[in-house]
Amino acid sequence: MLYYGRRSLWLSAISLLFLAFVFVYFLWLKPWLFHTMNPIEPSPPAWGSTKALATDAGFMQGKWIAHLDESTARRKDEIAHLIMNSSTDSLEFTSGDRFVWSNGREVVKGRWTNDARDIEFDPDTVDGVPVKTALERLVGQRALPMKSPYRNGTWREEGSSVELVQRLGPIQLMPDQKRLFCAGNVDQNGQTFLGTRIWERVKRHLTP
Repeated sequence: MLYYGRRSLWLSAISLLFLAFVFVYFLWLKPWLFHTMNPIEPSPPAWGSTKALATDAGFMQGKWIAHLDESTARRKDEIAHLIMNSSTDSLEFTSGDRFVWSNGREVVKGRWTNDARDIEFDPDTVDGVPVKTALERLVGQRALPMKSPYRNGTWREEGSSVELVQRLGPIQLMPDQKRLFCAGNVDQNGQTFLGTRIWERVKRHLTP
């Protein structure tokens, strides 16, 4: 009985250590590594500052990563801000009005469009799977009970990533003409629910 009690304590300790590692990795270590490998351009060029940057496609070409500006938030939720600021989402705009979105696991590709003000995203594949297939799989997965042996984590992640990208826009050019932002649901006081998501240009992908 004593041996069983000691074994249970060891198992509990190992479980707690594992959970602590997961918490530290996803909320600190992984974001730190991501930002280290994707440094922000300290002096980004403005839209139209050169001939190459005088079109939306020319200005946006390259890689961008997001952070949350909490100064506009009307609700202070520390847990939500911690999770959102640990994001490793990236957007890369390529030639032909194409984009590549990634969160470090799934990769969503598609086409972006704009109406002279807002940028919207129309994904066509996720991890090489057609968007229509991924969304159909997601609907089927959501209909399954929690303990179903047919639950597929990959299918759920792929479909959820497509939905996230579909809600990514509209994205606009910030007043400083150097960054992009998604204001979200702005109220009459100019505040958003949790803050403004701002997209910054990554230094190594800086457009000449």
